Amino acid sequence: MDVLDCCCSVFKCRIDELGISNELLAQMTEYGIIELEEDGISHEYVLRLRRAIKIQTLGVNLAGVAIILDLLERIVSLEHEIDRMKEIR
Repeated sequence: MDVLDCCCSVFKCRIDELGISNELLAQMTEYGIIELEEDGISHEYVLRLRRAIKIQTLGVNLAGVAIILDLLERIVSLEHEIDRMKEIR
């Protein structure tokens, strides 16, 4: 099983279920792409990890992956803010 089809619980996934090397997980943690906990990785970060792997397959290095993910999350946040502002009018 790998991270792209990992069927973790809603709240956490065990690290050994991800099918990703400890070295890559450590590097992704260093770049702030994911946060690992002693007992696993949260569902939120499993989703972020999936996106990171997809972006990385395009040839983007981990520093670039981190920036892209942060920008995508910022775009979503701004879109939600715009929607809220439209509702106020």
